[in-house]
Amino acid sequence: MYDKIIFLDIDGVLNTWSEQGKYKDYIDPVKLQRVADIINTTGAKVVISSNWRFDMDCVLKNLDLIKDSIIDRTGSGESRLEEIHEWLENNPTNKWVALDDLFLDTPNLVMTNEATGITNSNASLAVSMLNDTKYDDLYNKASIFCNVSKIGA
Repeated sequence: MYDKIIFLDIDGVLNTWSEQGKYKDYIDPVKLQRVADIINTTGAKVVISSNWRFDMDCVLKNLDLIKDSIIDRTGSGESRLEEIHEWLENNPTNKWVALDDLFLDTPNLVMTNEATGITNSNASLAVSMLNDTKYDDLYNKASIFCNVSKIGA
């Protein structure tokens, strides 16, 4: 049984729609660091639920910072949420969140905006959901995500 799982979409989470149009396989390092901070703060493992899952070599190359936390990918189904539920049926999990820019009809969704990707507030919400803590915009109050400020410095 897994304790905590993050179902990770890539496009619209780790990059924006405008970046996707300009650069093939682009991952924003600040957004990737936010996901790494979620993993480090919660101990969660990652399941790739993005369409990128069909090229896991590309995923592991581009997500090098979190590759050791990636344990699997979802299969194919009629919807992303169905794919997630199928994975969960085969892999019991205590807590999970989906980081996605698509609306998924589940309270476990941390929905990002395709124009911005994952934000500090999205990351704080994911941490609070996985750690069963009261949601508070941790990025603005604590230094648990201090690595983000070091990128590009």
